[in-house]
Amino acid sequence: MPAAPKVGDKPAVPAGAAPPAAPAAPAIPGAPAAPKAGDKPVVPAGAAAPAAPAAPGVPAAPAAKPAAPGIPVGAKPAPAAPGAPVVPAGAKPTPGAPVPPSAPASPGAPVSPGAKPATPAAPGTKWPGSGKPNA
Repeated sequence: MPAAPKVGDKPAVPAGAAPPAAPAAPAIPGAPAAPKAGDKPVVPAGAAAPAAPAAPGVPAAPAAKPAAPGIPVGAKPAPAAPGAPVVPAGAKPTPGAPVPPSAPASPGAPVSPGAKPATPAAPGTKWPGSGKPNA
C-alpha cells in the first residue's frame, strides 16, 4: 500500500500520463487577469479600438481624407452643364460676368414616338397612327 501523501508532496503521476499543470499564481485583488494566448487586447472605455492587422502581403488601407466642410462624406460633385465654363471648387463668380445661356434644343428634333399633336385635327382627318377618322 502506498504511503499517505504529505503536505507539500507532488502528486504521483502514473507512467505515460501528462504531468499536472502548475498551480496558478494567487490572484491579486483588483489586478487585471493575465492575458491568455489568442485573447483580444482590453480596450479602455472610450478609446479607439486597435486596428486589425492586415493580411500578409496586403497593403494597409490609407486613412480616409476628411471631407471638405459642408460636404457630406461620399457626395459626388454635381456634373457641370454642357458648355458651361469649368469653375474650380470654392471660386466665386466674377461680378458682372455674363451667365452662359443653356443650350437650346436642336432645331428639327424628332418628336418622341407616340406623342399626340398639340392641337386636335380638323374633322374628317385622321389622327396620326390611329387609322380612325377624327369625329
